[in-house]
Amino acid sequence: MDVRKLGLLVGISVIGCVAPDEETIEETTVESTLWGDATCSIWNCGSNAATVGDGIVFDELDLSGRETNAGGVRYLGAVTRWGEPVKLDVYRDHFYAYSSWYGFWFDGANLEGTVLTLEHVPTGEKIEVQIYRYDPQALHYWAGDAEVVPSYEMRARRPALGETKFDRQICKGDNLASDPGWNGKIYNALVYEWDRLDAARKLDTEVSRDTTWFNLACAGTAMAKLHLVRHTRAGSYNAAGAIAYDTTQAQRTMMLKLITADYCGKGQSFTVDGTPLWYMDATGYLPRFEPSTAASRESVWTAAGAACLDTPRLSIYTHADIEAKCGFQIPRCDGMTDWRSYGGAISANPP
Repeated sequence: MDVRKLGLLVGISVIGCVAPDEETIEETTVESTLWGDATCSIWNCGSNAATVGDGIVFDELDLSGRETNAGGVRYLGAVTRWGEPVKLDVYRDHFYAYSSWYGFWFDGANLEGTVLTLEHVPTGEKIEVQIYRYDPQALHYWAGDAEVVPSYEMRARRPALGETKFDRQICKGDNLASDPGWNGKIYNALVYEWDRLDAARKLDTEVSRDTTWFNLACAGTAMAKLHLVRHTRAGSYNAAGAIAYDTTQAQRTMMLKLITADYCGKGQSFTVDGTPLWYMDATGYLPRFEPSTAASRESVWTAAGAACLDTPRLSIYTHADIEAKCGFQIPRCDGMTDWRSYGGAISANPP
């Protein structure tokens, strides 16, 4: 068994910070495109998924190298900045690498310069991705204690196109420069294990602790937000290594549907980048807001989508438009005295 999975790891120091103001947490994705446009991804329109272009997307990878992801990408291996082969792994939300030459694991800034080789199986093209920079304290959780979350700036090159420098940003960072939630780290990605996210159906599945799959979630994406609001297994741990923010698989799916505006519960998103949103859930981990101070209530949410709907977050849609696209009626939320009796989370449109 991998000793890393048993916890024999070098510790990473964690420094707390002031939690974000409850009214600054926003639903911010990345381009201003609408569902049905050819540029929309299966996550949501304009999702800033990790990509090197030409549809080569790798928002999750199998580090065993046995399986390809939904984008047809397979992991082949990694080497240090000096060209030494290493075994790359993810524990909770940190990258680690094992050197058989020296016989130990290393992490953090020591990983800078490490190069992952990927194969786009449909075309056979080899792609190289470099861990360009490690940022241990730039990002913080948006829910619970505002503990730091490690993030990584990753760059790529495509030798098949004659590229010799790592000039391609994996994460595009479009329209995130003014979003305080990312603290200027708009090209960074989070990594975390133990949750497999079905992008097409907007579902979360917790997997075994010895999984070789991990998520690579760019700033601004639903995948990254899900972790920052502590609705992943890796995000349930506090700085002391104890589970302090436990969520069920259903609660995580519910939050994923809320973030992506999957009202119908079928996997279709009705949001675009830069759309502000207030939200909280029954766990109490997220900063609370008073629904009566919002411009309008949007929805109460369950793992099946919107339990009720008043005003969609995008003004281009009416309640009737959403019902027509879903193919069924969605009751209104007006008159609710206790939203918790209808679902596990609530969203509202700020003034």
